Amino acid sequence: AIAISAGSVIEIWKIFGSVSAASLMIPIISTYYTKFKMSSKGAIFLMILSALTTIFWFIFKKYFGYFLFGLEPLFAGGIVSVIIFFIDRALALKTPQNGSVLKNH
Repeated sequence: AIAISAGSVIEIWKIFGSVSAASLMIPIISTYYTKFKMSSKGAIFLMILSALTTIFWFIFKKYFGYFLFGLEPLFAGGIVSVIIFFIDRALALKTPQNGSVLKNH
Protein backbone atom coordinates (compact mmCIF):
# COMPACT_ATOMS: atom_id res chain seq x y z
CA ALA A 1 0.00 0.00 0.00
CA ILE A 2 2.83 2.40 0.81
CA ALA A 3 4.66 1.59 -2.40
CA ILE A 4 1.59 2.32 -4.49
CA SER A 5 0.64 5.54 -2.70
CA ALA A 6 4.16 6.94 -2.28
CA GLY A 7 5.05 7.00 -5.93
CA SER A 8 8.84 6.84 -5.55
CA VAL A 9 11.52 5.06 -3.58
CA ILE A 10 12.70 8.38 -2.16
CA GLU A 11 9.23 9.09 -0.75
CA ILE A 12 9.12 5.60 0.80
CA TRP A 13 12.52 6.20 2.46
CA LYS A 14 11.27 9.56 3.75
CA ILE A 15 8.16 7.96 5.26
CA PHE A 16 10.00 5.08 6.94
CA GLY A 17 12.88 7.30 8.03
CA SER A 18 10.58 9.89 9.56
CA VAL A 19 8.43 7.34 11.38
CA SER A 20 11.39 5.37 12.74
CA ALA A 21 13.45 8.43 13.73
CA ALA A 22 10.55 10.11 15.51
CA SER A 23 9.55 6.98 17.38
CA LEU A 24 12.95 5.49 18.24
CA MET A 25 15.39 8.36 18.78
CA ILE A 26 14.50 9.31 22.35
CA PRO A 27 13.98 5.76 23.70
CA ILE A 28 17.34 4.67 22.27
CA ILE A 29 19.19 7.72 23.59
CA SER A 30 17.56 7.38 27.01
CA THR A 31 18.91 3.84 27.41
CA TYR A 32 22.49 5.15 27.41
CA TYR A 33 21.96 7.45 30.40
CA THR A 34 20.53 5.91 33.57
CA LYS A 35 19.50 9.35 34.83
CA PHE A 36 17.18 9.75 31.82
CA LYS A 37 16.03 6.15 31.44
CA MET A 38 12.36 5.80 30.53
CA SER A 39 9.96 3.27 31.95
CA SER A 40 9.12 0.36 29.67
CA LYS A 41 5.48 1.38 29.40
CA GLY A 42 6.45 4.99 28.74
CA ALA A 43 8.85 3.97 25.96
CA ILE A 44 6.27 1.74 24.28
CA PHE A 45 3.60 4.45 24.54
CA LEU A 46 6.06 7.01 23.13
CA MET A 47 6.98 4.81 20.17
CA ILE A 48 3.37 4.04 19.27
CA LEU A 49 1.99 7.55 19.67
CA SER A 50 4.87 9.31 17.89
CA ALA A 51 4.72 6.81 15.00
CA LEU A 52 0.96 7.33 14.68
CA THR A 53 1.42 11.11 14.78
CA THR A 54 4.03 10.96 12.03
CA ILE A 55 1.86 8.70 9.87
CA PHE A 56 -1.12 10.98 10.42
CA TRP A 57 0.96 13.94 9.20
CA PHE A 58 1.80 12.10 5.97
CA ILE A 59 -1.83 11.08 5.45
CA PHE A 60 -2.97 14.65 6.05
CA LYS A 61 -0.61 15.89 3.33
CA LYS A 62 -1.77 13.17 0.97
CA TYR A 63 -5.40 14.32 1.23
CA PHE A 64 -5.04 18.08 1.69
CA GLY A 65 -1.81 18.82 -0.17
CA TYR A 66 0.07 20.47 2.68
CA PHE A 67 1.51 19.52 6.06
CA LEU A 68 -0.58 20.42 9.09
CA PHE A 69 0.74 23.69 10.60
CA GLY A 70 3.44 23.63 7.89
CA LEU A 71 5.37 21.19 10.09
CA GLU A 72 7.27 18.23 8.66
CA PRO A 73 6.09 14.83 9.97
CA LEU A 74 9.46 14.06 11.58
CA PHE A 75 9.20 17.18 13.73
CA ALA A 76 5.56 16.53 14.64
CA GLY A 77 6.43 13.02 15.83
CA GLY A 78 9.54 14.35 17.54
CA ILE A 79 7.54 16.93 19.48
CA VAL A 80 5.15 14.21 20.65
CA SER A 81 8.17 12.09 21.68
CA VAL A 82 9.68 14.90 23.73
CA ILE A 83 6.38 15.63 25.47
CA ILE A 84 5.83 11.97 26.39
CA PHE A 85 9.46 11.68 27.54
CA PHE A 86 9.07 14.59 29.96
CA ILE A 87 5.75 13.23 31.25
CA ASP A 88 7.37 9.83 31.82
CA ARG A 89 10.30 11.43 33.65
CA ALA A 90 7.97 13.53 35.82
CA LEU A 91 5.99 10.43 36.78
CA ALA A 92 9.22 8.53 37.51
CA LEU A 93 10.34 11.27 39.90
CA LYS A 94 7.05 11.10 41.80
CA THR A 95 7.12 7.33 42.42
CA PRO A 96 9.37 5.84 45.12
CA GLN A 97 12.53 4.07 43.92
CA ASN A 98 11.50 0.70 45.34
CA GLY A 99 8.23 0.80 43.40
CA SER A 100 6.01 0.33 46.45
CA VAL A 101 3.72 3.23 47.22
CA LEU A 102 1.94 1.52 50.14
CA LYS A 103 4.96 0.22 52.06
CA ASN A 104 5.04 1.70 55.59
CA HIS A 105 8.06 -0.06 57.07
